[in-house]
Amino acid sequence: MARLQTRADELEALAELRAQIRREALDRQTPVLGLAILAFHLGIMLGGIAVFVAGDVLWLRVVALLISTYGALGIGMTGHNASHYGVTGSRPVDRALTYLTMTVLNGISATYWRHKHIRLHHSAPNNIGHDTDIDLLPFFALNEDEVRAARGWRRRLYRVQHWVFPVAIGANMMNLKISGLIHIRQEMRRRERRGMALRADLACLALHVALFLVLPALIWPVAPVIGFYLLREVLNGYIVFAAAAPAHFPPEAMFIKEEDGGLLACQIYTTVNFRTGFWGRLVCLGAEYQIEHHLLPEANPLKMRRISPIVEAFCRRYHYPYRQLGWAEGIVKSLRIVRHPKPVYRLGDLLGELG
Repeated sequence: MARLQTRADELEALAELRAQIRREALDRQTPVLGLAILAFHLGIMLGGIAVFVAGDVLWLRVVALLISTYGALGIGMTGHNASHYGVTGSRPVDRALTYLTMTVLNGISATYWRHKHIRLHHSAPNNIGHDTDIDLLPFFALNEDEVRAARGWRRRLYRVQHWVFPVAIGANMMNLKISGLIHIRQEMRRRERRGMALRADLACLALHVALFLVLPALIWPVAPVIGFYLLREVLNGYIVFAAAAPAHFPPEAMFIKEEDGGLLACQIYTTVNFRTGFWGRLVCLGAEYQIEHHLLPEANPLKMRRISPIVEAFCRRYHYPYRQLGWAEGIVKSLRIVRHPKPVYRLGDLLGELG
């Protein structure tokens, strides 16, 4: 079948794809399973913390902390799915789950997450000037244009950034939290936006601080409590990078600069899937199928393995690439782009070259 030429053609093809997903009930959520998985991840996160705090055998404490970090990622991934209304099928319940998993348990502003991830990233993934996930300036340059434009200390930094970046990944979660607070402050200054969502966000952030810092400080000395919190943040930063970067950082996921890109092309050319085993699927909760997720954010994330062949056939039919990497391969390639920044394409030129 010929490549889709107009936005109307893309909308029609996407509507047909979504209709097929609905016919096969792949958009219906599975709330019992989703909540059971959340309970599992919450249990191992808290259990790992308890073993680390109470244990006196070093290797056991290290293992417990790593298991706890795995659980925290799983909780965050449930929050990601809930922000897309992809856990219970009930919008009020999924909104509440977003606050619980993202904000109370992980300390990330839910309103900031929706702005950064839903409004910006999903509307224009890997689109320079739109997607803030790929904007690490001024400290790191991920594309060739940013490197060429650098002057002074930035140019010197970018020559050695591949040595600094692996260490900086540990600050990933703290950066998300600080950015969330800045976003809330900006929104609160706009009187018309001082709604219930922001108030709920602030209340949940206060509860996070109380649960993970204030209450522990009433039992143990303040310095070890803060140190343990920061240690968890560093580990969470690395595991979040491992789960998120392979979908958009590798060279196969192209950077584009387009004011009004193709509806489907701008999602597919900028995204790749990565393969995981059982434990990877259990913690990524469908995020490893990023092409499917970007085309069908309303689909059940726990059914992505069944949706994948349908989307792959869709891509082949309309001459779109469908790329998959190994998980470790995706992580390594994500790190390499700091050493070898990626080119930036205009989508129209890219489609002409590949078509």
